[in-house]
Amino acid sequence: MLGTYSQLNSDALKQKISLREVTQTQLAEFLAVNIKTVQRWVNGHVTKVKTETVQRMSDFLQCPIDEITFPEKTVRVLVKNKILDELFSKDIVRALHSTKKWDSYLNILKEFEGVPLPTDQEAQLFMHIGYIKYQLGLYRSAKRYLQKALALSRAVQDSRMTVHVLCYQSSTFLMLGEISEATQSLEQALQVLQDTPNSLLRSEVLYRQAKIHLAQNDFMMANSLLRKSIALELRTRHSPRRGISLKYIQLARLEIRRKNFSQSGKYYHRAEWHARRSNFRITEAVAHYGQALVAFHFEDASMARKHLERARQLAGGKSEIQKNQKLLQIEFIFAIREKNFALCQKILQLRYSLNRRSKLLVVNTVKMAVILERVSKGAYPARESWILTAKKYAKALSKSANQEQFRKLLRNSYEPKGQFEDILGYLIL
Repeated sequence: MLGTYSQLNSDALKQKISLREVTQTQLAEFLAVNIKTVQRWVNGHVTKVKTETVQRMSDFLQCPIDEITFPEKTVRVLVKNKILDELFSKDIVRALHSTKKWDSYLNILKEFEGVPLPTDQEAQLFMHIGYIKYQLGLYRSAKRYLQKALALSRAVQDSRMTVHVLCYQSSTFLMLGEISEATQSLEQALQVLQDTPNSLLRSEVLYRQAKIHLAQNDFMMANSLLRKSIALELRTRHSPRRGISLKYIQLARLEIRRKNFSQSGKYYHRAEWHARRSNFRITEAVAHYGQALVAFHFEDASMARKHLERARQLAGGKSEIQKNQKLLQIEFIFAIREKNFALCQKILQLRYSLNRRSKLLVVNTVKMAVILERVSKGAYPARESWILTAKKYAKALSKSANQEQFRKLLRNSYEPKGQFEDILGYLIL
């Protein structure tokens, strides 16, 4: 099999060398290559470079690999060579995760549909397509592909892939509001893990179980599962730090729900540390947002602004924040705090358009709209069409305690006092 190649961004490389205040000669010596080779990279005369070399280059320049490459072009180089296995590599998926180029990656993978493939590769193909469709919010389509992947992974008796598919399937069911199906998927995953113990996979299953309990407002069970998940992952060598950071963020949110801001700040700090170590910018941004919330609670405005600015910088600015429903919810919280109700309304419109395919997220967005209406004392009313849609979805999601909370909200039994902590505790989960 041919090696993996990356498409080098010569302008970015030149800038990083300048920022690090190193010379091209020093880089050449570190990589054990000729100085003329480095010059050709910097001048853009050679852009196709082995990924292994680019990774070492990024280590020397102390920057993520995606900041000196074009990830989507990396994939296209691989497609030319028809190396399907390389398309599933962690490096490629991670690079695309950071740039959110899911559409281009999906189009490339779909070129392989209908091509005769070994069963294990076909299972991987369907799993990745399903996962990407989930990332794009195409939940029903994701569900179909993941069902195909599950059948094929079981046919080849690949327990690891089966667990991954069941985890993705669970998240998809959750977004569709199919709580019982999501729970069953994870129970099946745990059964598979009884025969093939794997601490990292078990940790992932426990984390997803915690998310289901969060959706049902079962905070005690969610807290217990999150702690077990983190403990398992910390005991595992070479565990991905992003997974740990996401779990710490969930724990921090739980503590905010309990108004234990001091402990929440500690968890957000740990999440930031792990995310920074693994160069996951969006996760690190969320951790900074959380620390800003905590700082505001303790009336440390300067620290709060510092974290807020860093979070927005990591998120990629306004245009990128507008594409991310999680970040939009956090920005909504800050806008509520600052009583910038016009901005709140814009955020809600963006978030609703992003989440139309998810019953759970639509209901959550409409809850935010109702809160805005109450806090603004009717100046910014929730759209009637949204409320009607959310009522219909809430009925379909009746097993979730979260939706019972929504129905109470519509029946005027929830009257926000306008205090930041009360609203924050209601929205943060």
